[in-house]
Amino acid sequence: MNSCYVVYKHILGEKIYIGMGNKSRPTDFTKRKPNYKRAFPETPRVEIIGTFKHREIAELCESGFIRLYGLDNLVNHNQPRVLYKPL
Repeated sequence: MNSCYVVYKHILGEKIYIGMGNKSRPTDFTKRKPNYKRAFPETPRVEIIGTFKHREIAELCESGFIRLYGLDNLVNHNQPRVLYKPL
């Protein structure tokens, strides 16, 4: 199996979104929630934060960046997927 998980950032002006998914997710803007589409009416700039072999590590990375920026400063509406836990 050759799957990978990508943690990415979408940026449009002052708006930032942190996400995680397969290798095509960062540039796939079709399957997004309504609040995302309202926040990003235009195609945002995409930055790849990291690429990981293991979903759990990608989730930790995504959660860490959401905590770093703070939900109040992001387009994200949901709490991070995972809590910090020892590896």
